[in-house]
This record gives sequence, C-alpha cells and structure tokens, in this order.
Amino acid sequence: MSPPIDAQNDKLLVGSIVENLAAELGDYIDICVVFSNDAARIKKEFKSKAPLWRLYPNGASSEKAKKEGSFEILVPSGLVLTEETDRFVLQSHLRQELFENYNDDVKSVTQKVLISSFQQFANEKFMIAYMHDAESEGGVPFDFRALSNDPYLKDDFAFFDVIDPDDFIIGQ
Repeated sequence: MSPPIDAQNDKLLVGSIVENLAAELGDYIDICVVFSNDAARIKKEFKSKAPLWRLYPNGASSEKAKKEGSFEILVPSGLVLTEETDRFVLQSHLRQELFENYNDDVKSVTQKVLISSFQQFANEKFMIAYMHDAESEGGVPFDFRALSNDPYLKDDFAFFDVIDPDDFIIGQ
C-alpha cells in the first residue's frame, strides 16, 4: 500500500524526494510526479487505487509503449512522509527500483569474452570496460549504465562490465 499523498504538505515532501533523486541522477533520467484528484480515472486507466507510483521504461518512445511497459512500484506500507527517516526509506526504495529496472547497453562479460570482443571490435568501435571486484558494492555505477544509452555514442562505442579481472587485463 502506498503512503497517502493527498495533503498539500505531503505533496511538498514527495516533491523534495523527487528533487533529491533528480539531483543524484543528473541529466541521465527524467523523473516527474503528477498529482491527480481524479481517483476514478486512475482506477479505470491503471486498474489501481490512488496514490500510485509507476515506473516507465527508458527508451520507450510512444505513449502506448510507455504505458504497456510501465509497472506499479509497491512502496513499503506505513510510511509517514513527515518523518525524515521514512522519506529516506521511500527515496532509497524508489532509487533501487530505478536502478534495477533501468535498461542499459552494458554487456556483463568474463575477461575471456572481453579479450575476444577486443579482437572483434578492434577496428569498429571504441571499447569501454568498467572493471571491479565481486565484493564492490553497487556494481556498475548508474552514470556508466546511462552513458551506454547515449544515442550519440551507440554507433561508435561498446560498454562492458567485467567482474574480477586478472592483473594483466587491468594493465591493458
């Protein structure tokens, strides 16, 4: 069950959460909040009661594709948005949903596949590899993932995620 957001104060608090996420993610992703007093329309269109948190797929260009690819984000129940810790919980939950469901063009590969890709793409593309150990928290940074979707880079760059590369790979 989503937290209630019908009071003006809650709208301001939700707005601050969205502003914090937008500042953290920079220009890589568009975030917006729409408040509607038309609960009947929301229930009819999305088969759900208000309030409603939805995530729309990045890369979808038509309204139909956005709507068909979207899904409701279920947030923890019982949050009180006037409590700073609860706002932090909601913001963390929304961030996690965004990160886990963001479509990118980063290929997770072994170092053997990376070496093979070097040979395959040698004269076609610039290769960018994010290398990290398995214990590193968070995996591939969001900005690296978002950069892989940049339309100006798609034709000339390939993005890779390599976990636990050997020292000889790091030196190349």
